Amino acid sequence: MGTVARDVKFWIFVLTASALQASHQLYYGFGTLHWRSLGLSDLTIGFLWAEGVLAEIVLFWHGRSLLARIGPLGLMTLGGAAGVLRWSLAALVTWLPEIAVLQLLHAFTFGASHLGAMHFLSRSVPLSAAASAQSLYTAISSGFGAGLVMVIAGTLFGAYGGRAYLFMTLFSAAGLLGAVALHRGVSARWNRKRYRRVS
Repeated sequence: MGTVARDVKFWIFVLTASALQASHQLYYGFGTLHWRSLGLSDLTIGFLWAEGVLAEIVLFWHGRSLLARIGPLGLMTLGGAAGVLRWSLAALVTWLPEIAVLQLLHAFTFGASHLGAMHFLSRSVPLSAAASAQSLYTAISSGFGAGLVMVIAGTLFGAYGGRAYLFMTLFSAAGLLGAVALHRGVSARWNRKRYRRVS
């Protein structure tokens, strides 16, 4: 546990992954209320929730090939970029077909981000510290997202309605920047090791 706690890269990862997941809190807590305010029926809203879950399942189903192609940090980067697009547009769109298309992005904002985070942990944390690292990440991610960000999201939704999704964009952007920073750090470390081997 001490090794993980002293690892700066691990804490950057925790903040990055937590931000990516926290970006969903307005959606989880107030998505139904927002859709009702747009005049959508409960049946339609149920189908929209189901569509998001189905998109996520499809991502997990094909996740192995995607993981092999772009790696864990690539998945997290994809999740952050998709989140910036998804939440920016969610604050603006009101037409059902557009909302339905946006729901497909749940495959990336949640599915790709989560899959990337789990594989990054498994590859970067020593096996002896894996359980502690997983527990620490889960506790911080859940507490930050379901606690603090949910309260903030509720306040913003009460004040701005669906426009509050723009605030969630900031979390996706933070996650995107964190994933890019981690990717550059990992790539730089690999290049240094390769250079030493060649030398």
